[in-house]
Amino acid sequence: MNFHSLITERIFDKSGEFSSHLSNMSGWGWFNFSCGFSALAYALIFSRKSRLLIISFLISLLGLFTFVTHDPWYMRFTLWFPVVFALSFAFLISNLNLRWLKGIFWTLAFVCIMLNWIAVLNVGEISLDDFKRVMQIPPLQRSTAELTHHYDGAFKKALQIVPKDETIGFVFPIMVGHILFMILTIRVILCMCPLKVRILPHSMKQNNINYLFIERITPEQAKLIQIATENKKLKKLEEFLYVLEKG
Repeated sequence: MNFHSLITERIFDKSGEFSSHLSNMSGWGWFNFSCGFSALAYALIFSRKSRLLIISFLISLLGLFTFVTHDPWYMRFTLWFPVVFALSFAFLISNLNLRWLKGIFWTLAFVCIMLNWIAVLNVGEISLDDFKRVMQIPPLQRSTAELTHHYDGAFKKALQIVPKDETIGFVFPIMVGHILFMILTIRVILCMCPLKVRILPHSMKQNNINYLFIERITPEQAKLIQIATENKKLKKLEEFLYVLEKG
């Protein structure tokens, strides 16, 4: 299932911006897709030593796929694999005698690498206005943690809003089918709440949680919180912070 998902969907990297989570994408980029596959095929056919290396990598990749869960983020475990594309491309270039053909391949590789680099300059989390605001801060004081679009900045602002004697519930997109609460006290307590509208407010009350902080939540979690807000169970304070309604 993992391999089928890779070759039919994730290899195209079309699910959205690049991120550290690699949600529903391979993250292998333009070079591996445009240059790597053809070079790998060439090395596999014409080089015995490269053939053994490529087969070893493929066996390792398939072995990895049998031990990881089929979730939106499993491709982050395969970031080592594209090195075989780079080695195959180096083998291809070293065996070309025509200078003009080498020039074409080098140009294509350079363009693809630059596209890879441009694609990760900004993955959609920080706007142009945010960049301008950061540039106005003295160089030694600049930090993306001051931006509320960024997790650290949003959480810092949440701490300024929430009373110090209150605990904060965290919603993370790491539990499929559940919401994970992390209680910010001297002790760390974990409890799980099923994705059901009626259970969410009850679970918050039961665990003495009045404030809910969200961070890159899944569409299912977002829908749950939206329904709870519409039902007057939660009140939205900020894009990333909600408070439990009284009553």
